[in-house]
Amino acid sequence: KIFRKAEAVDFNSYKKLKNAQIYESILKFEMTDFYILDKKEEIEKLINNDISMELESDLKLLLRQGPLVVRTDKYNSYNHMLPRSDELRSVEKIIEWFSKKLKNDIPNIIDSLSEYIFICHIFIPAIASAWSFAEPNKRRVRIEALWGIPEGMYWFPHDVYEVDAPYLDLKKAEENINKFSVSSRIRYKEKFIAPNESGEWITYNSNEECDWKDTISNKNICKQIALNSRKIANSINKPVNIMWFIEAYQKGKTLKFIPWYHHPFELNKSKIKNAPKFKQPDQDV
Repeated sequence: KIFRKAEAVDFNSYKKLKNAQIYESILKFEMTDFYILDKKEEIEKLINNDISMELESDLKLLLRQGPLVVRTDKYNSYNHMLPRSDELRSVEKIIEWFSKKLKNDIPNIIDSLSEYIFICHIFIPAIASAWSFAEPNKRRVRIEALWGIPEGMYWFPHDVYEVDAPYLDLKKAEENINKFSVSSRIRYKEKFIAPNESGEWITYNSNEECDWKDTISNKNICKQIALNSRKIANSINKPVNIMWFIEAYQKGKTLKFIPWYHHPFELNKSKIKNAPKFKQPDQDV
């Protein structure tokens, strides 16, 4: 009644949805369903710790499928640091996120609500997460991986995999994926981030049996991620960072890996300077 399922025009207008469209059309992955809340009066009620009967009914229907995650997007915007909730497992928690977290932490969004939409989807649990880096028409792909959700890699040691495909031509590479080589750098992984029983994303200590364990022990997964990463890089013709879920549960099935999000690699390599061999304490780099 209040939410609406994402449509073709939304996938073309909002970056986070456009990414999902690429994974379905180019990579042939089945993505989760996305539901959009863009009615300003309903959003204002949530921010003011209120909710209509129609919206409450919608949320209860969605929550029957599993915990929700709320993401924010802006029309034709490339800002990938917009607000995102943890798992929300009840109507009360959803109201709390809008009325406290969003209202207190992101006041500039509150002042221009008509420019934003809120995208809800069912939380996708996964054993591990990965980021890959690929460049157009380059053979090598770098993959970083750690248990739990991707945020863990921002803070904690994680494993690194370098995948080399023997062919620049993607069709030949796909036909000869068994010839890809994978080199691994396995690190001591003491901590990771994952949901607790309330749906909050918190830091855990790894079990001693797992802290040196290979995050992606199945190297065929690394090869497939590398091939699909190259396809994305070639399709947008830019170096790209891509987020993946490993051993993910979606729509009643366990999937070995699924792409979730990507953004162009923004570092200007031409501006990187080598440090001088003999540098004085008061010398600028």
